[in-house]
Amino acid sequence: MKKDFISIEELLDENAALKARVEQLEERLENIKHGYEGTCMTCEPVGMMNLELRRRLADFEQKENK
Repeated sequence: MKKDFISIEELLDENAALKARVEQLEERLENIKHGYEGTCMTCEPVGMMNLELRRRLADFEQKENK
């Protein structure tokens, strides 16, 4: 039997889940735009290399700032 209403708690839970999904998709879109994630068989390895380079650069900058 289908409910005629939805509780505020259910709405808040659904809203939180949707916000989290939007944030995840926005992050993925930024990664694609900036070459950190590929969208095809050729781009994907380059995206993976870019992620590794990003990680190494962050490690280097962290060591440099100590």
